[in-house]
Parts: sequence; C-alpha cells; structure tokens
Amino acid sequence: MDAIDFLTNLSELNVQFQPIFSADEHIVVAYEARGEILIDGELHTIQPFIEDEDIPIEYRLDMELQFMKKALFAFQNFDEEVSLFLACHSTLLMEAYGEKHLAVLRTYLIDEELGRIVIETTERLEGQQVEQLQHVLKYFKTYGIKIAIAEVGSESHIEHVTQLEPNVLKISIAQLPYESWASQMDMIAAIGMIAHKIGASLFFTGIDTIYQLQFAWRNGGRYYQGSYLADYHYAPIVKDVHKARFKEDCQSFISSEKKLIERKLDALQAVEEQLTNVIKQTRLGDDKVSYLEALGKPLIDCAFRMYICNEDGFQTTPNVILQEGIWHVNYEAEQKNWSWRPYFLETLVKMRKENECVISAPYSDIETGELTRTFSTRMNDSEFLFIDLRHNYIFKHDLI
Repeated sequence: MDAIDFLTNLSELNVQFQPIFSADEHIVVAYEARGEILIDGELHTIQPFIEDEDIPIEYRLDMELQFMKKALFAFQNFDEEVSLFLACHSTLLMEAYGEKHLAVLRTYLIDEELGRIVIETTERLEGQQVEQLQHVLKYFKTYGIKIAIAEVGSESHIEHVTQLEPNVLKISIAQLPYESWASQMDMIAAIGMIAHKIGASLFFTGIDTIYQLQFAWRNGGRYYQGSYLADYHYAPIVKDVHKARFKEDCQSFISSEKKLIERKLDALQAVEEQLTNVIKQTRLGDDKVSYLEALGKPLIDCAFRMYICNEDGFQTTPNVILQEGIWHVNYEAEQKNWSWRPYFLETLVKMRKENECVISAPYSDIETGELTRTFSTRMNDSEFLFIDLRHNYIFKHDLI
C-alpha cells in the first residue's frame, strides 16, 4: 500500500483493542490498542506506515499522535481498573523529547490517571539513541507512565533492554509450535532472569492455542494475550468473560507440572542413591587417580568424566574420562581453578555446610557441547568429588 493512500485517508483512522489477561486473577487487566485505516473498503494496520523510514518523520509522527488521540478518546469510557498499552515508535518518541506524546496523554487523562498508560516501544537502536530514549522514558515515568519493551527475543540487545529499565518485557510466541518448546526454553529462561533482576513482568503475546498458553504459564508470564483468549474489539469486553475456562486451563497446567516435578525429583533421588552407594562401596586409598578409575567401573553407563577439587575450586586430580568404553586419565585439567563457573563456589559451600550431595541443573558441557548434569559430593573436610553424567543417561532417566 502506497504511503499517500494512508495520508489521504487519515479521516478513516480507527482503533481496535485486544484484551490482556493476568495470570493471577484470570481477568482482563489491560488492552492493547491497534490503529487501522479503511482504504478502498479494506482495513490496513498503520504499523507499516509508522515504521517506514522512507516516509518523512513528520508524517509518521502525525499518524502516531492521531492514533493515540483516537485510542485515548475511546479509553476514557473503559473500566477505571484497566490499563492501556500504546505502541509508539522509538524514533518518534524521541522527537521533541517526547513532549508531543505526553501532551496528547495529558489532554485525555488527568495526571493521576497516567499510571494506567503503558508506552510500548523497542530497543532496536544505536548506543547514543538508546541513551536519548532512556531519558525520554525516565521523563514519562515521573508521571507514573509505565514502559514495555516489545519484540524481546534472541535478537534483542540485552544491555539496551536493561538500560531502558522497563516495567514489562513483551515476548511474541505466535510462531512457536509445540515441537519447538525445548529449543526456546533457554532463551525464554534467560529473558525471565533479566526480568526478575530489573523488576519487570513478562508479557506473552500471540497465544493462539492452549499449548502456547501453557508455555507462557510455565515460563513465568504475568500477562497473556492472543486469539485463544480474545481477539481485537472496538469496545471493552466483560473482564471475567473467560475466568472459568482460564482457571480450568491453569488447573490442568498445575496438575501436569506437579506430576512432572514429582517424576524429576524421583529420578534425581534414584540417581543420587545409585551414585552414593557406588561411592560408599569404593575404597579411597592414597592414589586418587586409581580411586577414580575404580569408581568408574560400576558407573560406565551413567558417567563420562570424574575429578576431585579442593574447597577453593582448584582441581587436585586429573580428569578421568570415558572414551570408547574405556576410562582414560587426562592431566590437562589438573590444578585448574573452576571458581569462575556459575554456582560453583555456592555448591562447594553448600556441600561443606550441609554435608549433602548436589546434582546441578542441566547445562551444555564446554568441551563436548552435549547436555549434562554434574553430581558432586563431599569427600572430606577439604576435597569434593565431581561426576559428569552422560547425555544419553540423562535422557533415558528423564533428567532434563
């Protein structure tokens, strides 16, 4: 569609609203506005026009401000308890230091109501522009306006996201089929950690199936949006319209997740008992390498690497590594220090204080690239045994 078609039909601009549901109450807590223009009998969203950098910025800015006016005019009649998400282009927000956007907001809402507004933008900017946008968003926040960063994903600049200090991180899972869950879990988990660190909530959009709702729920989503819950409307809907169904869905998620957790805990306990029994039955002599080799014989089906570290994380033995069914001694890692690894020192202190073994979360091994988990246990006051589990053993015993 040509830009001139949008400009000459600006009077046909209208706004639709898609409900946003909360994970805790299962009701509508907000709406996201979408601008659209009727051209030759067909509706077209205004987003491509606003994002087209070949169009002069003053035209794009005028379109965005007109969209905000239409959305806010309608929003005045919405329930006072709901919020409104307004998508604003980051470049346009920086025009006149955001004053034009703020002026529109304050025309339709008194200052005490501005806390109901969530300005939604992206972080896809160059370094200096990010600083400029940061100042604008901080200025908005002084009025109680909240900030959401959209399109957060594998291509996001995490340092930009944290610098902008958003209240909400928006993740689209519209193109996420059930079979792709596993491949996306690490990325979503990383985003979730960032959100937790900066005090932001996760907002999952594009939820078109119950499976995508379950994915969002499992990954800590606080807000949900998509056609499975509710599509776009020209007016607000009853806020608890899907509360019963939503609660039923979540109840099934809870039941399924509890069973999964129980299975994993049982599997971990079985592995812990197996390894602990083998360790108890293996005599520790003066030669620790011989001890590791002896330990490896009954563990040939579950382990691929073993070593011993002291309480400061220095490796006091070589690696004993399984290769083609035979345990080999590799001296390269001896005296290397592993305290830089995440949770390593925490694990050592936990074993020393609680005198319990620890099984790590799943991770990709640096050398092999394969998924593993590490079993570790205290040997004496100053030494600790580490056993890296084979990936096929992990899959076989459902330890992922």
